[in-house]
Amino acid sequence: MHHDKSDVTMNLMLSRSDQYRGGGTYFGQADENVRLDFGEFLLHPGNAVHGGTPITGGTRYLMVIFANKEV
Repeated sequence: MHHDKSDVTMNLMLSRSDQYRGGGTYFGQADENVRLDFGEFLLHPGNAVHGGTPITGGTRYLMVIFANKEV
């Protein structure tokens, strides 16, 4: 579990859900694991505590983008 050093984080799923098993982004405060399908994205505050859940089979490709507001 960790938080990012960004104002906003975006995860963009590059794999189809049938190409891997397990995985997702777990948010402990909400006790929720978010598992995306191809082309879906998850946008959350960088200070939200979260963690990646284990991939149990196949391969998952994910692009993560960190953004900070201009100062």
